[in-house]
Amino acid sequence: WLTNGAMGITAIPKPALFGIKFGRVQFFYLALAITLLVMLVIYRLVKSRVGRALIAIREDDLAAMAIGVNVRNYKILAFGIGTFCAGLMGSVYAHYITFISPDQYTFQISVNIFCMVILGGMGTTIGPVLGAIVLTLLPEVMRTFDVYRMIIVGLLMVLCMIFRPQGIIGSYVVGGTSIWDTLSRKRKKAKKGQQGGR
Repeated sequence: WLTNGAMGITAIPKPALFGIKFGRVQFFYLALAITLLVMLVIYRLVKSRVGRALIAIREDDLAAMAIGVNVRNYKILAFGIGTFCAGLMGSVYAHYITFISPDQYTFQISVNIFCMVILGGMGTTIGPVLGAIVLTLLPEVMRTFDVYRMIIVGLLMVLCMIFRPQGIIGSYVVGGTSIWDTLSRKRKKAKKGQQGGR
């Protein structure tokens, strides 16, 4: 009676502010504002005591427990923050399309989200956003290749896992140095090689 089962929830009203109903432009700015706010909160959280505890748990939960971090409570907190953010944007999406059902969130969507995080860079705030932009725009840019575009995207992911396992942005905490340090180190090696050849 509440969710209407497999039929989904229909006729979800569009939000209104001061009597003005939200159109596509207003929804874009609403989603952008929520995204920026969530990114700011996550960034501040990572820099706080709670963030340091979560990083310690990610690296080694037994070691974190040994130094006095309440692993269970922090894992519950991380789960709660993640589900809150997902629910927040899910509600915006539901009001945007005015319909929601269980079959809209397929396994492929979960894989895409996972790929966005891996490609952009785990352990960073901006990395998953960059990964989402790349994996959303890339198939559209390569639409002329038709059936080959998903193969190209898959190949990009494989190359990223081989040559850049920490993602495009990279992280000082996860997987070593950032991409900028990697490029500057390679440039210095190339200069040394040229000088040695002379």
